[in-house]
Amino acid sequence: MTNAHRKRIESGLLIFAAWTAAAPVYATHLYLFHTLRNQPTTFLFQLAEACAHFWVWAALTPLVLRTARRIAPARMPWPRIVVLQIAAAIGVAALQLTLHVFVDQTFIHRDLDLAILPERFMRTFTRTFYANLLIYALLVIGSWILQAKTEREVRAAHMEAQLTHAQMDALRSRLQPHFLFNALNSIATLIRHDPGAAEMMVTRLGDLLRNALSSDGRQLVPLADELALVERYLDVERVRFEERLGVDIRVSAGLETALVPPFLLQPLVENAIRHGIGERRGPLRIEIEASQIDGTLRLRVSDDGRGLEAARKEGLGLSATRNRLRQLYGDACRFDLRDRSPHGVDATIEIPLREGVEPEVSG
Repeated sequence: MTNAHRKRIESGLLIFAAWTAAAPVYATHLYLFHTLRNQPTTFLFQLAEACAHFWVWAALTPLVLRTARRIAPARMPWPRIVVLQIAAAIGVAALQLTLHVFVDQTFIHRDLDLAILPERFMRTFTRTFYANLLIYALLVIGSWILQAKTEREVRAAHMEAQLTHAQMDALRSRLQPHFLFNALNSIATLIRHDPGAAEMMVTRLGDLLRNALSSDGRQLVPLADELALVERYLDVERVRFEERLGVDIRVSAGLETALVPPFLLQPLVENAIRHGIGERRGPLRIEIEASQIDGTLRLRVSDDGRGLEAARKEGLGLSATRNRLRQLYGDACRFDLRDRSPHGVDATIEIPLREGVEPEVSG
């Protein structure tokens, strides 16, 4: 069974259940009406009458919803919509009335006498036809409202995806001039003094840029892929700073497949190196940790550099990271930057722990 077939069955069952739930309310109204007029009846008989009425509506509801989708404000001007919907309302109301009388006479009264059908039809017409028009109008308006809400949500999700991709592009474009300028300067220096190291740095820089600038449309990637990008970045920086840069990466077992936004850790590591080393002569130690606590993935990038005072303000990379996290996770995420004791900075990100493969986003 295909997903589309399954959804149609589920939708049909939901429609049938909704109309069936309304039957006892209408049956109570009918029972009280006849009882107060001293007309002999039973609640079960009136319930059967109500079910006959509403089950016919349940059968016609998919037709009404299809009509509402085809004759809709998004497809044609309002004058044409009004004319077509009035015609459709009269047709559906008459069809419901005809089927109701047929089902009622066949299964409730068990007397399908063609001679009394016209009289029975007219009596039911005066009692339910205008109510049928109202029911049709409510179904159409409800369908339009739900369709408009769904379209707004789809547009909002598409816009968020576009904004996320735009921010990732901004991060990539930032990586190119800022990081590439420093790396090329280092390569130029190494060519004269250490050609082997210069060749190694060119190779690692090429690997990094190829990985950073590629995009397959995913908003989430495995943590292992993100750490591989960070390792390529660090390979280049290690050639540049040599023994002045030390890095320790610790990942709890099983978290390699945890899903994270792409290009999440590199800006934090770059920020730590840029503001942590500065003019200092001593080595900089950076720690990258990934752990989980009660279904939450915690990522921490810490250094023993000069602290937040050296950074002065949050740059493009950290601001874009904060905005991307807010768009993807809302209030379910946390991003903190704080001084650590005795010196340095702790950058901590907490997001819901998700594992698996994130599908690609088109467009």
